Parts: sequence; structure tokens; C-alpha cells
Amino acid sequence: MKFGLKIGDQEYSIPDYYTLGQWAKMNQWDMRDPNDWPFLMADALGIGNPAPLMQMKIEDEIKFNFALSIVLSALDLKPKDLEPEIDGYKMMKLDEITLGTWVDLDVLASENKNQDKLFAKLYDMPLETAKEIPITRALPALKMYSDWRRSIYRSYSALFDYKDINEGEDLSLGNKSMTPAHAWYETIMVLCSGNFRDLEYAIQRPFKEAFNYLAWKKTKMLEEQMELNKQKQKMKIK
Repeated sequence: MKFGLKIGDQEYSIPDYYTLGQWAKMNQWDMRDPNDWPFLMADALGIGNPAPLMQMKIEDEIKFNFALSIVLSALDLKPKDLEPEIDGYKMMKLDEITLGTWVDLDVLASENKNQDKLFAKLYDMPLETAKEIPITRALPALKMYSDWRRSIYRSYSALFDYKDINEGEDLSLGNKSMTPAHAWYETIMVLCSGNFRDLEYAIQRPFKEAFNYLAWKKTKMLEEQMELNKQKQKMKIK
């Protein structure tokens, strides 16, 4: 059963459920930040111009908050069971992915607005198909991937300088002055020893194989640096 909401002279329908495409738009806003609420509601209702909602929030906050609660009432985020196959599309086996696929997923996961693209990648599903999946069916896979991604970063904590952080915080690799895509490109070029011709080979290797090599290489570099520091210290003593 659909409910209606009147804003100004326009009537808007409250959906029975939100699709992954709608959720991806909504999810770029911070639900904890009241300043984002008009934009979140605009995306939920498909309103191109959020100005009337911003005005409503300023003029009658109680009315606005009531309207927002109605809009969000269709947002069912209760945990559901993971579906290994959805509409004929099977979820990839994460432990078997290549480095290139890891990077693609990791870059998408670094921004909340890419949840629909991330889900489509996980199921090798056309994006337009993924956008129409009810969010209740998509969330278990997205949560499972998020938990798995975090566990991998934790397993290679020394390599990535990882520290356990709060849910929702960025896990992305590298210098925060770089985009995740740039940071991963730099990492892949380390694997290739700077040889572009070897890039395709590197990204087709299993991701754990690549991480193990990077971890070994980092350990060797630290050992060499420690030995160099010892030699410098001996020279100072002499």
C-alpha cells in the first residue's frame, strides 16, 4: 500500500520499499546530520530541487521531521539472510578473486554513493538490474563484503598500517592525499617494479598472493633500513 505526502502543491508517493538505486542516492548523505536531511528526503522522493524541503525545515521543523519520518518508514534495514544467487546472478567467491577485482571492489567501497555499483560487481550483474533490487535483498551481500574486507585489512595490518576503526570509517589504502584508485595504482606499480608491461600480469594474480609478496617486500625494506641505521650508528661511535 502506497502512502502520499504533499509538499507545497505537489503530491509525492511513499514507496512500499526502496530499491538499491534509491538507497545509493540516499546513502551519500549523513543521516546523523540534520543539514543533510532535506537532500536525503529529496533523493528518497525523486525531487530534483530540494529548496522547498529546506524551506520547510526552516519554517516548520516539526512538520518537516514528521514528513521525514514518513519517508524513512519505508526504509527497512533489518538484517536478512544472504542470497548467494539473486535473479540468476551468483555472488562471486571473494577468497578467489584477483588483485584487479579486489582493487575494483575496494575503490567502489570507499564511497557510500557507489553501493549499487559495488553490489552489481559482487554479483556480476548489469548496473541497471542491480538498481532495481530491493534494498532488503541487497544489504546482506553488502554487509558481508564490508565485514570480509575489514577482516582482510586486519589480517594484513602490518602491510596497510591498519588499526581497528569504527564501522563506517574509511579503510582505504594509502596516503589520504591520494584517491583510493591512485593509491592502488601506486601499489600495483610496486608489484611490477615500475614496469608497465607487467601490469596486466600483476592484476590477474590472486589478491592474497600479491598481498603476501607486498608484505614480504615491506619486511625486507624495514630490515634493510634497520641494518643501515645500525651501520650509521657504528660509524658515529668510531
